Amino acid sequence: MTILYNSGIIARGSTLRGVTYRLATVENPTEQDQLIKDYHVGKTNHRGIMETVAHLRRRYYWMGMERTVTAQLALCVVCARAKYVRIPEEPPQMVTPAPKKPLEVVEADVVFLDGIIILTMIDLLTRFAACYPLEAKTCEQVREALLLFLATVGTPGTLVLDQGREFRNWIVRGFLEEFRIREHWTTPGHPRSHGMVERLHSTLLEHLHLLRIGRGIEGDEAWARALLAYNNSVHSATGRTPLELMRSWQQTDPLYR
Repeated sequence: MTILYNSGIIARGSTLRGVTYRLATVENPTEQDQLIKDYHVGKTNHRGIMETVAHLRRRYYWMGMERTVTAQLALCVVCARAKYVRIPEEPPQMVTPAPKKPLEVVEADVVFLDGIIILTMIDLLTRFAACYPLEAKTCEQVREALLLFLATVGTPGTLVLDQGREFRNWIVRGFLEEFRIREHWTTPGHPRSHGMVERLHSTLLEHLHLLRIGRGIEGDEAWARALLAYNNSVHSATGRTPLELMRSWQQTDPLYR
């Protein structure tokens, strides 16, 4: 914006493509609102704040123009309904609780690997894992597999689950409530909040490939052998095998005597 001197009177002006124009000063709020509406709705087809301000500043001036445009465009019903959010608001991240003893926090997920639907579960402290083949990815199948985990391994204090419909339903939630298992839902779009079970999938998939290529073993037997290899391998984070840690805890815990 430039300042023009015209017969001793200071006037505001705008330079566009080398040509300087006098700017019309608009002081009436009603006229300001109408100009904003004309540019926003008619000429620019609901473009944003900065573009509307840029157009208006070529011909008009009033104090606080950007503030006025921002306030009016925030009330535009068409923009609110039709435009997508370029920087969407992220959901609050749900921090997974840190366990202090085995089975205090267990992650669970349903995965399709090597042609089989599997419910995978891993204890966050010992890294002990369990896998249960499912006939289908349904809440009823998940409930049966969870019950088998409780019967053979133990009851988790907290179960970390993603937002899948096979988990977020009244059947599974009723099951968790029956056994007083707290539910912890991962943050959508943040795979790290379910990171341990995701890393388990990568390790098991590697074992499955090795068994198929090296020994020609596939299907349910391959899954059982992959899980056996995982639970009997020394984990880099603990220096012990998951099976050793789980068994040593069960031997010292009064509930398992």
